[in-house]
Amino acid sequence: MKQVKNNNLARALRLRALAKTIEPISNTRHGNQLIAFRALRNLQGKTTNLLSFKRWIRTRNWKRNNKLLKNLVCIASRKLDTQTKQKQLSTYRTHLKSTRAWQSSEKEINERKWNFRGRVSNVENLISQMIRKDSQKIFFFHHFDEYGYIPKSWLTCLEKLDQNGWMVIVSSTFLNEKSQEEILERNLLLSKRKNMGLCLGAYKDFILMIKDKGSIANNCNQLILANDSTIPIKGSDAFASCIDDISKRLHTEEALMAGITDSVQCGTYHIQSYLLGVNQALIKNSTWTNFWQELSLTGDKETLIREGELTLSNKLVEAGLTTWARYPLINLLIDQENIEHELGSQGILMPSLCNPTIHAWKSLLNAGCPLIKKQLIFEIAQQPIPISQIGQWMNDNEYEIRADLEHLLRSRFKVIHNISNSSKPSLPRRIINRLKRIINVSIGR
Repeated sequence: MKQVKNNNLARALRLRALAKTIEPISNTRHGNQLIAFRALRNLQGKTTNLLSFKRWIRTRNWKRNNKLLKNLVCIASRKLDTQTKQKQLSTYRTHLKSTRAWQSSEKEINERKWNFRGRVSNVENLISQMIRKDSQKIFFFHHFDEYGYIPKSWLTCLEKLDQNGWMVIVSSTFLNEKSQEEILERNLLLSKRKNMGLCLGAYKDFILMIKDKGSIANNCNQLILANDSTIPIKGSDAFASCIDDISKRLHTEEALMAGITDSVQCGTYHIQSYLLGVNQALIKNSTWTNFWQELSLTGDKETLIREGELTLSNKLVEAGLTTWARYPLINLLIDQENIEHELGSQGILMPSLCNPTIHAWKSLLNAGCPLIKKQLIFEIAQQPIPISQIGQWMNDNEYEIRADLEHLLRSRFKVIHNISNSSKPSLPRRIINRLKRIINVSIGR
């Protein structure tokens, strides 16, 4: 028995050394060493001893995986400088990541083995700062930017909320030095988190963190979760006023989740997750807690929206809990004079096709909403281009908004495309154009 334990330990140590060689620690591959270790273990088999690695290679039928492991071990054992060794390993690292062993290991680690402490790097420091601040209202803002830039317009809004008595936490994967200084000098708290699960993953980790530290959750009367998918186009006063409206609605003994807008797009009623507010009764509710504990952080953006944003509202409604939107879709459809034309010009003829932040953005801003979606400005094709029309809603923070929009243009369109092919229509577009010509000819146009 002792010999078996020693052999298992030796095997584990050798696998760990190989995993470290394959995936050295870096800022861009957090956790990949652990995934590599598990993938190698799965490829090798539970009863295989690395000391008899060659015999194992001969007796197994998995030729592709055998060759992969053999090459990895061979390169890792060579006495080469780090740069040369990593260059030789890069091809086999790619092959390893394409195996089912890697994919299953990655899913297992992301879903089960890591909790918020594995994804938030400054948990203890953040908790101690939150306890010292001792506020009953928490505003959690998740941010992501490849250049580490935090929008000036959002900084002004967050500072305003801090002045109004909210404890503001800024969550980010990466912030440049200037952005970190700007956050800290405004008395805001900083949560440093690995980029997993988008904003819903950040919401999950923060909620589980304050639940784990019971005194924070018990002291929290109101919690607002927001992300930077929007721009506070009307300035900090308008945004703070909207948050005050949501805060007043959260002052109730019934469990309640509030938001700025709701939607029935995708056939499911939901509060849109770019800003969610909950009161203490909901924070303590098992339906709310169980949802976040069970939410998987794997999958693409569409999967996370379906299993996160849509499912959350659905579960709360099924449990008989209350949801509320500051600018509900029903009010927009009834009260806004021009919404029929706005939706009709885009072919939106049913509520289930309407995302108010995208298809009814003018009516939403006219109703008083202080935010506009970045996606609308840069990614959604509309005539005329929305960015050419937003000036009428910009006021005292025009300089900040212009600076943020300029940065977003630089960061979102940084890839250099092949100029010679840039004007050539895509294959689907060429097929559609050809079909249109055929139809026109057939009907005599």
